[in-house]
Amino acid sequence: MLTFMKNVKKVLGKDGAKSAIHYQKGRAYASNRYSCIWVEDPSGREGAVDVTSNLAIEDAQIPDYSKILPELRGNEPYATADIDELAEFHAVLKAVIACASSPRIVDCVLLVWCGDGLTAYVREKRLRVSYRFSGTIELLGLKGGQTFYAAFDARRLCDLVDYLRQRKAQVRIYAAASRGSLLRMEVNPDITAAVPAGGLIAPLTRFEEERFADVIPSKAE
Repeated sequence: MLTFMKNVKKVLGKDGAKSAIHYQKGRAYASNRYSCIWVEDPSGREGAVDVTSNLAIEDAQIPDYSKILPELRGNEPYATADIDELAEFHAVLKAVIACASSPRIVDCVLLVWCGDGLTAYVREKRLRVSYRFSGTIELLGLKGGQTFYAAFDARRLCDLVDYLRQRKAQVRIYAAASRGSLLRMEVNPDITAAVPAGGLIAPLTRFEEERFADVIPSKAE
Protein backbone atom coordinates (compact mmCIF):
# COMPACT_ATOMS: atom_id res chain seq x y z
CA MET A 1 0.00 0.00 0.00
CA LEU A 2 2.94 2.33 0.64
CA THR A 3 4.04 2.26 -3.01
CA PHE A 4 0.48 3.03 -4.07
CA MET A 5 0.21 6.00 -1.69
CA LYS A 6 3.54 7.39 -2.92
CA ASN A 7 2.14 7.51 -6.46
CA VAL A 8 -1.41 8.66 -5.77
CA LYS A 9 -0.66 12.37 -6.07
CA LYS A 10 0.90 11.87 -9.50
CA VAL A 11 -2.53 10.75 -10.67
CA LEU A 12 -4.79 12.98 -8.59
CA GLY A 13 -2.63 16.06 -9.15
CA LYS A 14 -3.32 15.99 -12.88
CA ASP A 15 -6.31 16.96 -14.97
CA GLY A 16 -8.24 18.55 -12.11
CA ALA A 17 -9.22 15.28 -10.44
CA LYS A 18 -10.53 15.36 -6.88
CA SER A 19 -8.07 14.29 -4.19
CA ALA A 20 -9.81 11.05 -3.25
CA ILE A 21 -8.90 7.39 -3.15
CA HIS A 22 -11.70 5.04 -4.11
CA TYR A 23 -12.09 1.71 -2.32
CA GLN A 24 -14.14 -0.86 -4.17
CA LYS A 25 -14.43 -4.65 -3.93
CA GLY A 26 -11.05 -5.29 -2.34
CA ARG A 27 -9.03 -2.75 -4.29
CA ALA A 28 -7.87 0.84 -3.84
CA TYR A 29 -7.97 3.11 -6.90
CA ALA A 30 -6.66 6.56 -7.81
CA SER A 31 -7.90 7.88 -11.13
CA ASN A 32 -8.49 10.88 -13.35
CA ARG A 33 -9.98 11.29 -16.81
CA TYR A 34 -6.97 9.75 -18.52
CA SER A 35 -5.28 7.34 -16.13
CA CYS A 36 -5.76 5.03 -13.17
CA ILE A 37 -3.62 3.03 -10.76
CA TRP A 38 -4.80 0.37 -8.34
CA VAL A 39 -3.60 -2.09 -5.71
CA GLU A 40 -5.20 -4.93 -3.79
CA ASP A 41 -6.52 -3.69 -0.44
CA PRO A 42 -7.38 -6.15 2.36
CA SER A 43 -8.82 -3.50 4.70
CA GLY A 44 -12.43 -4.08 3.66
CA ARG A 45 -13.01 -0.38 3.08
CA GLU A 46 -15.65 0.80 0.63
CA GLY A 47 -16.26 4.31 -0.71
CA ALA A 48 -14.18 7.45 -1.19
CA VAL A 49 -11.53 8.70 1.23
CA ASP A 50 -9.91 12.14 1.20
CA VAL A 51 -6.17 11.83 0.57
CA THR A 52 -5.19 14.58 2.99
CA SER A 53 -7.52 13.98 5.94
CA ASN A 54 -8.06 10.22 5.46
CA LEU A 55 -11.74 10.85 6.20
CA ALA A 56 -14.62 9.34 4.27
CA ILE A 57 -16.27 11.55 1.65
CA GLU A 58 -20.02 11.27 1.91
CA ASP A 59 -22.15 10.95 -1.25
CA ALA A 60 -19.05 10.79 -3.46
CA GLN A 61 -19.56 9.72 -7.05
CA ILE A 62 -17.36 6.68 -7.59
CA PRO A 63 -16.80 5.11 -11.01
CA ASP A 64 -17.72 1.48 -11.55
CA TYR A 65 -14.18 0.15 -11.85
CA SER A 66 -15.43 -3.30 -12.84
CA LYS A 67 -16.43 -1.69 -16.15
CA ILE A 68 -13.25 0.36 -16.53
CA LEU A 69 -11.08 -2.66 -15.64
CA PRO A 70 -13.21 -5.71 -16.46
CA GLU A 71 -12.06 -9.13 -15.35
CA LEU A 72 -9.60 -10.61 -17.81
CA ARG A 73 -10.83 -13.59 -19.80
CA GLY A 74 -7.40 -15.24 -19.88
CA ASN A 75 -6.85 -15.16 -23.64
CA GLU A 76 -5.73 -11.53 -23.97
CA PRO A 77 -2.42 -11.00 -25.80
CA TYR A 78 0.33 -9.44 -23.70
CA ALA A 79 4.07 -8.83 -23.49
CA THR A 80 6.08 -9.31 -20.30
CA ALA A 81 8.60 -6.87 -18.81
CA ASP A 82 10.94 -7.72 -15.96
CA ILE A 83 12.00 -5.36 -13.16
CA ASP A 84 15.24 -4.22 -14.82
CA GLU A 85 13.54 -3.70 -18.15
CA LEU A 86 10.81 -1.53 -16.61
CA ALA A 87 13.50 0.61 -14.97
CA GLU A 88 15.31 0.95 -18.29
CA PHE A 89 12.13 1.83 -20.19
CA HIS A 90 11.24 4.39 -17.52
CA ALA A 91 14.66 6.02 -18.00
CA VAL A 92 14.08 6.12 -21.76
CA LEU A 93 10.70 7.81 -21.33
CA LYS A 94 12.16 10.40 -18.95
CA ALA A 95 14.86 11.19 -21.51
CA VAL A 96 12.26 11.54 -24.28
CA ILE A 97 10.24 13.98 -22.19
CA ALA A 98 13.36 15.96 -21.28
CA CYS A 99 14.34 16.23 -24.96
CA ALA A 100 10.96 17.62 -26.07
CA SER A 101 11.34 20.80 -28.09
CA SER A 102 8.78 22.53 -25.86
CA PRO A 103 7.32 21.66 -22.42
CA ARG A 104 3.85 22.16 -23.89
CA ILE A 105 4.32 19.51 -26.56
CA VAL A 106 2.51 16.26 -25.87
CA ASP A 107 5.05 13.62 -26.75
CA CYS A 108 3.56 10.63 -28.52
CA VAL A 109 4.80 7.10 -27.88
CA LEU A 110 3.61 4.43 -30.29
CA LEU A 111 3.43 0.87 -28.97
CA VAL A 112 3.41 -1.98 -31.49
CA TRP A 113 2.63 -5.57 -30.47
CA CYS A 114 3.47 -8.30 -32.98
CA GLY A 115 4.42 -11.94 -32.99
CA ASP A 116 8.08 -11.33 -32.22
CA GLY A 117 7.62 -8.82 -29.40
CA LEU A 118 6.60 -5.36 -28.22
CA THR A 119 8.39 -2.21 -29.39
CA ALA A 120 7.92 1.44 -28.35
CA TYR A 121 8.65 4.21 -30.85
CA VAL A 122 9.08 7.99 -30.63
CA ARG A 123 9.32 10.09 -33.78
CA GLU A 124 10.00 13.82 -33.44
CA LYS A 125 11.75 16.22 -35.79
CA ARG A 126 15.08 15.81 -34.04
CA LEU A 127 14.45 12.67 -32.07
CA ARG A 128 13.99 9.05 -33.15
CA VAL A 129 13.78 6.42 -30.44
CA SER A 130 13.00 2.70 -30.56
CA TYR A 131 12.82 0.50 -27.47
CA ARG A 132 12.37 -3.23 -27.94
CA PHE A 133 11.17 -5.27 -24.96
CA SER A 134 13.08 -8.50 -24.60
CA GLY A 135 10.39 -10.32 -22.64
CA THR A 136 8.19 -12.96 -24.20
CA ILE A 137 4.93 -12.06 -25.90
CA GLU A 138 1.88 -14.23 -25.57
CA LEU A 139 -0.44 -13.74 -28.53
CA LEU A 140 -3.18 -15.92 -27.11
CA GLY A 141 -6.23 -16.36 -29.27
CA LEU A 142 -4.76 -14.44 -32.20
CA LYS A 143 -4.37 -15.47 -35.79
CA GLY A 144 -0.88 -15.77 -37.22
CA GLY A 145 0.64 -12.45 -38.23
CA GLN A 146 -1.91 -10.35 -36.35
CA THR A 147 -0.49 -7.19 -34.78
CA PHE A 148 -1.76 -4.22 -32.77
CA TYR A 149 -0.67 -0.64 -32.29
CA ALA A 150 -1.82 2.42 -30.35
CA ALA A 151 -0.39 5.80 -29.31
CA PHE A 152 -0.07 7.16 -25.78
CA ASP A 153 1.00 10.34 -24.02
CA ALA A 154 4.63 9.98 -22.92
CA ARG A 155 4.12 11.63 -19.53
CA ARG A 156 1.16 9.47 -18.53
CA LEU A 157 2.95 6.36 -19.76
CA CYS A 158 6.05 7.38 -17.80
CA ASP A 159 4.02 7.75 -14.57
CA LEU A 160 2.36 4.36 -15.02
CA VAL A 161 5.63 2.59 -15.79
CA ASP A 162 7.24 4.28 -12.78
CA TYR A 163 4.48 3.05 -10.46
CA LEU A 164 4.82 -0.54 -11.64
CA ARG A 165 8.62 -0.31 -11.64
CA GLN A 166 8.47 0.46 -7.93
CA ARG A 167 6.43 -2.67 -7.28
CA LYS A 168 9.52 -4.81 -8.02
CA ALA A 169 7.77 -7.57 -9.95
CA GLN A 170 7.37 -8.73 -13.53
CA VAL A 171 4.60 -6.89 -15.39
CA ARG A 172 2.24 -7.82 -18.19
CA ILE A 173 1.62 -5.15 -20.84
CA TYR A 174 -1.65 -6.06 -22.51
CA ALA A 175 -2.05 -5.35 -26.21
CA ALA A 176 -4.44 -2.56 -27.12
CA ALA A 177 -7.21 -4.27 -29.08
CA SER A 178 -7.64 -1.16 -31.22
CA ARG A 179 -6.28 2.37 -31.59
CA GLY A 180 -8.98 3.55 -29.20
CA SER A 181 -8.30 0.97 -26.49
CA LEU A 182 -6.89 1.72 -23.05
CA LEU A 183 -3.38 0.54 -22.23
CA ARG A 184 -3.56 -1.95 -19.38
CA MET A 185 -0.52 -2.97 -17.35
CA GLU A 186 -0.57 -5.29 -14.34
CA VAL A 187 1.76 -7.20 -12.07
CA ASN A 188 2.03 -10.75 -13.41
CA PRO A 189 -0.76 -12.64 -11.57
CA ASP A 190 1.30 -15.85 -11.73
CA ILE A 191 3.74 -14.36 -9.20
CA THR A 192 1.98 -15.32 -5.98
CA ALA A 193 4.47 -13.47 -3.77
CA ALA A 194 3.67 -10.11 -5.43
CA VAL A 195 0.79 -7.91 -4.31
CA PRO A 196 -1.76 -7.61 -7.15
CA ALA A 197 -1.57 -4.12 -8.68
CA GLY A 198 -1.83 -2.37 -12.01
CA GLY A 199 -3.08 0.60 -13.93
CA LEU A 200 -4.20 1.97 -17.25
CA ILE A 201 -3.99 5.07 -19.42
CA ALA A 202 -6.19 6.34 -22.22
CA PRO A 203 -4.83 6.39 -25.78
CA LEU A 204 -4.18 9.43 -27.92
CA THR A 205 -7.09 9.42 -30.36
CA ARG A 206 -5.33 11.87 -32.63
CA PHE A 207 -1.68 11.74 -33.54
CA GLU A 208 0.42 12.28 -36.66
CA GLU A 209 0.47 8.79 -38.14
CA GLU A 210 2.76 9.88 -40.95
CA ARG A 211 5.55 10.32 -38.41
CA PHE A 212 5.35 6.58 -37.77
CA ALA A 213 4.83 5.44 -41.34
CA ASP A 214 8.01 3.36 -41.23
CA VAL A 215 6.91 1.32 -38.20
CA ILE A 216 3.09 1.01 -38.33
CA PRO A 217 2.41 -2.52 -39.57
CA SER A 218 0.44 -2.62 -42.80
CA LYS A 219 -1.86 -5.35 -41.45
CA ALA A 220 -2.20 -4.01 -37.91
CA GLU A 221 -5.48 -3.85 -36.04
